[in-house]
Amino acid sequence: MYSGSQLSEVEEPHPQPPPRSSRGGYDAPHLIRKLEEALAAHQKALQLNPNDAEAYVGIGNVLNAQGKQEEAIALYHKALQLNPNLAIAYNGLGNVLCGQNKLDAAVAAYQKAIQLNPNNAYAYSNLGNALYEQKKLDAAIAAYQKAIQLNPNNAYAYSNLGVALSRQEKLDAAVTAFQKALTLPEDNSGTPASAYTLANNGLGLVFEEQHF
Repeated sequence: MYSGSQLSEVEEPHPQPPPRSSRGGYDAPHLIRKLEEALAAHQKALQLNPNDAEAYVGIGNVLNAQGKQEEAIALYHKALQLNPNLAIAYNGLGNVLCGQNKLDAAVAAYQKAIQLNPNNAYAYSNLGNALYEQKKLDAAIAAYQKAIQLNPNNAYAYSNLGVALSRQEKLDAAVTAFQKALTLPEDNSGTPASAYTLANNGLGLVFEEQHF
């Protein structure tokens, strides 16, 4: 029988990707091509307007996805120099900092993004991930629930909520969250584990916990 701590070692909350206009997963070559296309588009935007703060954020997102974290951070800061109130820049910065395990700084970045845009479901979902890593499970769950309130179709938030509830051994509630994630449209932006993968794996572990 798996304990809550063992569950958390196997299945962790997954980062919320930036919003996409299309749905569906990518294989690796397709993802690489899409990132290159996105990079070219943002670079073209900068050629047309060198003060386009959102273009800097877009390039930062691509570089972060490519593992170029320090370059991404520099671009988020450049965006914030141009527009100090750009919430998506703080969200992107938080994603990099969370990936670097600089959790206090990541939480502060997400909270700033939320302050600037209180309806930013993605920032709440990512804040939940950082709080989860800090073992602040009640706060993480509250953040996921807020993300869901703002965007009821956010499969990642439901999946990550299920993980946090599993850690608290609230297994019935975790099952409900995972099952809800599987009823929603999936937005897989090429990240290592999709919301559906996270939800299915989480369900399997919870069912083992409940029945063995």
